[in-house]
Amino acid sequence: MKLDLPRVIGHRGACADAPENTLESFREAHRQGARWIEFDVRLARDDVAIVLHDTTLDRTTTARGPARAIDSASLATIDAGSWFGPAFAQARVPTLAATLALASELGLGCNVELKAEPGDAAALAKAVAAEIAGSDLTLLLSSFDPDCVAACAEFAPSVPRGALIDGRWGADPIATARSYGCTTLNARADQALGFTGFGLPVLAYTVNDPGQATMLWARGIAGVFSDRPGLLLAAAA
Repeated sequence: MKLDLPRVIGHRGACADAPENTLESFREAHRQGARWIEFDVRLARDDVAIVLHDTTLDRTTTARGPARAIDSASLATIDAGSWFGPAFAQARVPTLAATLALASELGLGCNVELKAEPGDAAALAKAVAAEIAGSDLTLLLSSFDPDCVAACAEFAPSVPRGALIDGRWGADPIATARSYGCTTLNARADQALGFTGFGLPVLAYTVNDPGQATMLWARGIAGVFSDRPGLLLAAAA
Protein backbone atom coordinates (compact mmCIF):
# COMPACT_ATOMS: atom_id res chain seq x y z
CA MET A 1 0.00 0.00 0.00
CA LYS A 2 2.66 2.50 -1.06
CA LEU A 3 1.55 6.12 -1.31
CA ASP A 4 2.84 8.95 -3.44
CA LEU A 5 3.03 11.34 -0.50
CA PRO A 6 3.29 15.07 -1.15
CA ARG A 7 5.74 17.27 0.71
CA VAL A 8 2.91 19.51 1.91
CA ILE A 9 -0.59 18.52 3.05
CA GLY A 10 -3.18 21.20 3.79
CA HIS A 11 -4.02 20.92 7.50
CA ARG A 12 -7.80 21.03 7.91
CA GLY A 13 -7.66 22.53 4.44
CA ALA A 14 -5.86 25.85 4.54
CA CYS A 15 -7.06 26.78 7.99
CA ALA A 16 -4.93 29.92 8.37
CA ASP A 17 -6.91 31.47 5.53
CA ALA A 18 -10.39 29.89 5.79
CA PRO A 19 -12.43 28.23 8.55
CA GLU A 20 -11.00 24.82 9.31
CA ASN A 21 -12.58 21.61 8.09
CA THR A 22 -15.04 23.36 5.76
CA LEU A 23 -15.45 23.01 2.03
CA GLU A 24 -14.28 26.61 1.77
CA SER A 25 -11.02 25.69 3.48
CA PHE A 26 -10.48 22.70 1.19
CA ARG A 27 -11.06 24.87 -1.88
CA GLU A 28 -8.56 27.39 -0.51
CA ALA A 29 -5.96 24.67 -0.01
CA HIS A 30 -6.44 23.63 -3.63
CA ARG A 31 -6.18 27.26 -4.75
CA GLN A 32 -2.86 27.50 -2.91
CA GLY A 33 -1.56 24.48 -4.81
CA ALA A 34 -2.00 21.66 -2.29
CA ARG A 35 -2.32 18.17 -3.79
CA TRP A 36 -3.58 16.68 -0.52
CA ILE A 37 -5.73 17.85 2.36
CA GLU A 38 -6.11 16.55 5.90
CA PHE A 39 -9.37 16.69 7.82
CA ASP A 40 -11.06 15.17 10.88
CA VAL A 41 -14.13 12.95 10.92
CA ARG A 42 -16.46 11.94 13.71
CA LEU A 43 -20.06 10.73 14.00
CA ALA A 44 -23.23 12.78 14.27
CA ARG A 45 -26.21 11.48 16.24
CA ASP A 46 -27.53 9.57 13.21
CA ASP A 47 -24.14 7.84 12.73
CA VAL A 48 -23.35 9.91 9.63
CA ALA A 49 -19.65 10.74 9.30
CA ILE A 50 -19.12 14.50 9.53
CA VAL A 51 -16.00 16.65 9.24
CA LEU A 52 -15.24 18.35 12.56
CA HIS A 53 -12.19 18.43 14.80
CA ASP A 54 -13.61 19.03 18.26
CA THR A 55 -15.92 16.87 20.33
CA THR A 56 -18.20 19.89 20.74
CA LEU A 57 -19.49 22.50 18.32
CA ASP A 58 -18.57 25.39 20.60
CA ARG A 59 -15.27 26.58 19.11
CA THR A 60 -15.97 26.49 15.37
CA THR A 61 -19.72 27.00 14.98
CA THR A 62 -22.53 29.17 16.30
CA ALA A 63 -24.02 26.13 18.06
CA ARG A 64 -23.13 24.62 21.42
CA GLY A 65 -22.83 21.13 22.82
CA PRO A 66 -21.55 17.75 21.67
CA ALA A 67 -21.56 17.09 17.93
CA ARG A 68 -22.61 13.50 18.68
CA ALA A 69 -25.88 14.84 20.09
CA ILE A 70 -27.01 16.49 16.82
CA ASP A 71 -28.06 14.76 13.61
CA SER A 72 -26.35 15.49 10.32
CA ALA A 73 -29.36 17.29 8.82
CA SER A 74 -29.40 19.78 11.69
CA LEU A 75 -25.63 20.23 11.46
CA ALA A 76 -26.06 21.23 7.82
CA THR A 77 -27.96 24.35 8.95
CA ILE A 78 -25.36 25.56 11.47
CA ASP A 79 -23.00 28.45 10.70
CA ALA A 80 -19.44 27.07 10.82
CA GLY A 81 -17.65 30.09 9.38
CA SER A 82 -18.60 33.35 11.08
CA TRP A 83 -16.19 32.68 13.94
CA PHE A 84 -13.39 32.97 11.40
CA GLY A 85 -14.76 35.99 9.56
CA PRO A 86 -18.04 37.43 8.27
CA ALA A 87 -17.19 36.48 4.69
CA PHE A 88 -17.56 32.81 5.70
CA ALA A 89 -21.01 32.98 7.27
CA GLN A 90 -22.35 30.47 4.74
CA ALA A 91 -19.79 27.78 5.65
CA ARG A 92 -21.26 24.63 7.15
CA VAL A 93 -20.07 21.47 8.90
CA PRO A 94 -19.69 19.18 5.89
CA THR A 95 -20.42 15.51 5.74
CA LEU A 96 -17.64 13.17 4.78
CA ALA A 97 -19.59 12.37 1.63
CA ALA A 98 -19.66 16.03 0.56
CA THR A 99 -15.97 16.42 1.35
CA LEU A 100 -14.99 13.38 -0.69
CA ALA A 101 -17.11 14.61 -3.58
CA LEU A 102 -15.28 17.95 -3.55
CA ALA A 103 -11.90 16.21 -3.25
CA SER A 104 -12.78 14.11 -6.30
CA GLU A 105 -13.84 17.21 -8.23
CA LEU A 106 -10.57 19.01 -7.36
CA GLY A 107 -8.30 15.96 -7.66
CA LEU A 108 -7.15 16.11 -4.04
CA GLY A 109 -5.70 13.27 -2.00
CA CYS A 110 -7.09 12.99 1.52
CA ASN A 111 -5.68 12.14 4.91
CA VAL A 112 -8.85 11.29 6.82
CA GLU A 113 -8.23 11.48 10.56
CA LEU A 114 -10.73 9.47 12.59
CA LYS A 115 -11.79 10.96 15.92
CA ALA A 116 -14.02 8.54 17.81
CA GLU A 117 -15.90 9.13 21.03
CA PRO A 118 -15.44 6.30 23.59
CA GLY A 119 -17.00 3.17 22.17
CA ASP A 120 -17.38 4.66 18.67
CA ALA A 121 -14.24 3.33 17.00
CA ALA A 122 -15.87 0.48 15.11
CA ALA A 123 -18.97 2.47 14.18
CA LEU A 124 -16.89 5.40 12.91
CA ALA A 125 -14.55 3.18 10.88
CA LYS A 126 -17.53 1.35 9.41
CA ALA A 127 -19.20 4.64 8.43
CA VAL A 128 -15.99 5.91 6.84
CA ALA A 129 -15.47 2.63 5.00
CA ALA A 130 -18.98 2.82 3.58
CA GLU A 131 -18.35 6.33 2.24
CA ILE A 132 -15.01 5.52 0.62
CA ALA A 133 -16.04 2.16 -0.85
CA GLY A 134 -15.32 2.16 -4.57
CA SER A 135 -13.68 5.60 -4.43
CA ASP A 136 -10.82 6.33 -6.82
CA LEU A 137 -9.39 8.97 -4.48
CA THR A 138 -5.92 8.64 -2.98
CA LEU A 139 -6.64 8.11 0.71
CA LEU A 140 -4.84 7.67 4.02
CA LEU A 141 -6.88 6.80 7.12
CA SER A 142 -5.19 7.85 10.36
CA SER A 143 -5.97 8.17 14.04
CA PHE A 144 -4.44 8.72 17.46
CA ASP A 145 -6.64 5.85 18.61
CA PRO A 146 -5.19 2.40 17.85
CA ASP A 147 -8.72 0.96 18.08
CA CYS A 148 -9.77 3.19 15.18
CA VAL A 149 -6.80 2.06 13.12
CA ALA A 150 -7.58 -1.57 13.87
CA ALA A 151 -11.21 -1.01 12.87
CA CYS A 152 -10.06 0.60 9.61
CA ALA A 153 -8.00 -2.51 8.92
CA GLU A 154 -11.15 -4.57 9.41
CA PHE A 155 -13.63 -2.47 7.42
CA ALA A 156 -11.35 -0.92 4.78
CA PRO A 157 -8.35 -3.28 4.58
CA SER A 158 -7.15 -2.06 1.19
CA VAL A 159 -6.90 1.59 2.23
CA PRO A 160 -3.52 2.73 3.67
CA ARG A 161 -3.43 3.53 7.37
CA GLY A 162 -1.39 6.01 9.40
CA ALA A 163 -0.52 5.93 13.10
CA LEU A 164 -0.80 9.30 14.82
CA ILE A 165 1.76 8.61 17.49
CA ASP A 166 1.16 9.52 21.12
CA GLY A 167 1.21 7.65 24.42
CA ARG A 168 -1.67 5.39 23.40
CA TRP A 169 0.66 3.49 21.03
CA GLY A 170 2.61 1.99 23.92
CA ALA A 171 6.26 1.72 24.85
CA ASP A 172 7.24 0.62 21.32
CA PRO A 173 4.98 2.65 19.03
CA ILE A 174 6.82 1.56 15.88
CA ALA A 175 6.15 -2.10 16.60
CA THR A 176 2.53 -1.32 17.46
CA ALA A 177 2.08 0.66 14.25
CA ARG A 178 3.57 -2.19 12.24
CA SER A 179 1.26 -4.68 13.95
CA TYR A 180 -1.70 -2.63 12.70
CA GLY A 181 -0.31 -2.57 9.17
CA CYS A 182 0.33 1.17 9.17
CA THR A 183 1.80 2.76 6.05
CA THR A 184 2.87 6.05 7.67
CA LEU A 185 3.88 7.40 11.05
CA ASN A 186 2.35 10.81 11.76
CA ALA A 187 3.93 12.77 14.59
CA ARG A 188 4.30 16.20 16.13
CA ALA A 189 6.94 18.27 14.37
CA ASP A 190 9.12 18.45 17.49
CA GLN A 191 9.11 14.64 17.79
CA ALA A 192 8.90 13.52 14.17
CA LEU A 193 12.64 13.12 13.53
CA GLY A 194 12.77 10.45 16.23
CA PHE A 195 10.55 8.24 14.07
CA THR A 196 12.68 8.34 10.92
CA GLY A 197 14.91 5.43 9.98
CA PHE A 198 12.38 2.68 10.69
CA GLY A 199 11.34 2.08 7.10
CA LEU A 200 8.03 3.93 7.24
CA PRO A 201 7.52 7.46 5.87
CA VAL A 202 6.99 10.08 8.56
CA LEU A 203 4.54 12.97 8.29
CA ALA A 204 4.97 15.91 10.68
CA TYR A 205 2.33 18.29 12.06
CA THR A 206 1.74 21.23 12.21
CA VAL A 207 4.43 23.14 10.32
CA ASN A 208 3.90 26.72 9.16
CA ASP A 209 7.47 27.99 9.04
CA PRO A 210 9.30 27.44 5.71
CA GLY A 211 12.66 27.15 7.45
CA GLN A 212 11.42 24.42 9.76
CA ALA A 213 9.81 22.59 6.85
CA THR A 214 13.02 22.75 4.80
CA MET A 215 15.01 21.35 7.73
CA LEU A 216 12.53 18.50 8.26
CA TRP A 217 12.53 17.52 4.58
CA ALA A 218 16.32 17.58 4.51
CA ARG A 219 16.44 15.24 7.49
CA GLY A 220 14.12 12.64 6.06
CA ILE A 221 10.56 13.74 6.84
CA ALA A 222 8.36 12.72 3.92
CA GLY A 223 5.80 15.50 4.28
CA VAL A 224 4.36 18.11 6.60
CA PHE A 225 0.85 19.20 7.48
CA SER A 226 0.47 22.97 7.22
CA ASP A 227 -2.19 25.59 7.89
CA ARG A 228 -0.50 27.61 5.12
CA PRO A 229 0.17 25.08 2.37
CA GLY A 230 0.87 27.72 -0.28
CA LEU A 231 3.65 29.26 1.78
CA LEU A 232 5.40 25.93 2.28
CA LEU A 233 4.89 24.84 -1.31
CA ALA A 234 6.79 27.94 -2.36
CA ALA A 235 9.64 26.87 -0.07
CA ALA A 236 9.53 23.32 -1.43
CA ALA A 237 9.82 24.64 -4.98
